[in-house]
This record gives sequence, structure tokens and C-alpha cells, in this order.
Amino acid sequence: MPRPLGIAGGGILNAIEGTIILTVLASIFAIPPGLLAAFYVAYKPNTPLGAAVRFGTDVLSGVPSIIIGIFGYALIVKPQGH
Repeated sequence: MPRPLGIAGGGILNAIEGTIILTVLASIFAIPPGLLAAFYVAYKPNTPLGAAVRFGTDVLSGVPSIIIGIFGYALIVKPQGH
């Protein structure tokens, strides 16, 4: 466990636990919709939703994540004034 400043010892247990919790929660929220979208696109590729999902995955895999983050910031955060 972490210790107050100036006391010897301490560790990173809270950081490790937080990383594990965040990874598990992200997996719980991301894997089921991702699998459902993959099955939908595999079975119905020529529908408008199938084309939209394929286009979205192409965009997300072809554009660096920092550009997506800046776009999201400009689209959502900046207009709200935060």
C-alpha cells in the first residue's frame, strides 16, 4: 500500500488494482457489442447498418487515436465550455 510522503516503503498496489478494474469494466462493456456487431456484419454485410459498421471500423483502424481524441474533444467537450 502507498505510504505518506517521508515514510520509507510504500508500493503501487492501488495503481495495479485500478488498472485491473478498469480493464475488466472496459471488457465487459466493449466485448459483447463488438461481437454482436461482428456477427451482424458477417451475416448481413450489404445492409446500410452493415456498411456503416464496416466504414466505422475502417476509419478507427486507419486514423491515429490522437486525431480521433482531438475530434471528440472539439465536438463534445469544447462546445460545452469545459
